[in-house]
Amino acid sequence: MINLRFHIVSITAAFLALAIGIFMGSTLLDRSTLDLLETRQKSLEEKIAQRIKENNAFRQALDGTDTAGTSYRDSLQRPLTAGTVSDRVVFVAGRGIDEGSLQRSIDDVTAAGGTYGGTVWLDASSLLTDASLRSTVAAALRVPLTTGADELAKLAREAVVASLTVPPVNGTGQLDGTTATSTSTPADPAAPAPPNDSGTVPPTTTASATLDALRASGFLELELPEGVTSVSPGSTQPRIVVVSGEGVAPKVEQLLAGMATSLVTAAPGRVAVAELLEERSSTGLIERNLNGQPPKRGRFVNRIRSADNPVAVATIDDLDRWQGRLSLVLVLAARPGTAEGAYGEADTAQAPFPPAPPGS
Repeated sequence: MINLRFHIVSITAAFLALAIGIFMGSTLLDRSTLDLLETRQKSLEEKIAQRIKENNAFRQALDGTDTAGTSYRDSLQRPLTAGTVSDRVVFVAGRGIDEGSLQRSIDDVTAAGGTYGGTVWLDASSLLTDASLRSTVAAALRVPLTTGADELAKLAREAVVASLTVPPVNGTGQLDGTTATSTSTPADPAAPAPPNDSGTVPPTTTASATLDALRASGFLELELPEGVTSVSPGSTQPRIVVVSGEGVAPKVEQLLAGMATSLVTAAPGRVAVAELLEERSSTGLIERNLNGQPPKRGRFVNRIRSADNPVAVATIDDLDRWQGRLSLVLVLAARPGTAEGAYGEADTAQAPFPPAPPGS
């Protein structure tokens, strides 16, 4: 049953609250207060419009810089660097990187006169966490099937390093330092040489067979140029570029960093280490940082630059940029071992570019 007295009280309270609100609005928020608030709002709107205008101008300037960089590469860099690289270049890379950026580096190297020798790809499978994969890799390396994952990964890494850094072949078809005789028996090219006492495959003319065996085992992938069937020793040692960056798992990066150090030790002066992020415009890079979406540039190369016992090697942290691709060409154009240093945009870089080769 509705109580009329409570109904009247409720209606009175509602009108009283409305009257108080009107009174407060008409007295506390007087005209001068409203004018001040409107002025401040207008000022904020003007500042926002000015910032938008400035940001658009910055974007246009950055886009112009990117366009100029591309034009510079096509009209100036490539003509000036043509013929400066004379070596065969093999890449060792981590799956997950921006492969388009890597291909652009390969194109710049070949445009400068280098010969692309192929890419050795490593990924999570190379960590050998899968027992069945460990068995096939152990069989490929001819070591006991009971070899632990860490030790087996180390042996596989050393086998790759040995295969990529075999001494050059001389004119007799033998490795430098050996003597050809009419009674010598050629090595079987269909299978890798047996492991030495440490369990690794020693450098021989069957180095390409070692890589083929590791590819067949699932430890790595090989990407070769058209018409090429293997990463063969060739007449000279190749220049080797180890590449990782955004998209590569941290443990795979650690494996690549260890392989880079071993490669430098085995072939001093012939190795470069590079890092790339997913390729974006300059505007895209800045906006990603403003939105808190790095990764930080230099994460991979800093493993080499900041090592307790750093090795003498050229490191490039911006291979995703035209600047970094030019740096790589300059490193490969220099006489082996003369372009050591840290180059790029990260805080740990010593300079944006390596020095130009003499006479260039």
